[in-house]
Amino acid sequence: MNMQAPSQAKPLPGEVLSSLHDRPGWRQSNSRVGHERTLAEMMSLSDWRWFVPESIGLVLIIVLIRTQMPGDLVDGRALPHPLWIPVLLMSGQYGIMGGLFATLMATAAFFLGGLPLQTADQDFYAYAAVVATQPCAWFGT
Repeated sequence: MNMQAPSQAKPLPGEVLSSLHDRPGWRQSNSRVGHERTLAEMMSLSDWRWFVPESIGLVLIIVLIRTQMPGDLVDGRALPHPLWIPVLLMSGQYGIMGGLFATLMATAAFFLGGLPLQTADQDFYAYAAVVATQPCAWFGT
């Protein structure tokens, strides 16, 4: 008898993608592949279980590292501010809601960590501009 092994055909790209969805740990968004998310999907709080602890953890790590650094490195003049890291990461990974939560956490850490000192030549408005620059820029992302 002439028995040949069945030939293994290469799977089509759609079949490969569908087999990935069956794997454990694969997280699929609510949108289809190649489909832009709608505004309602971007504003959804469905990913809060991921971005809340990640944002809190990143901000806490940065605050702890800054408390261990010498004073001249944490005086507020370092640009870019280290709290940009969680804001940009969460905005890129989780969209609007992740970025907004990270911004709120970064703003709280910024104000609770102590405001920059007001110099003698700064009036109220110049000092307010110095204090509000970082949080306003974070909300702008």
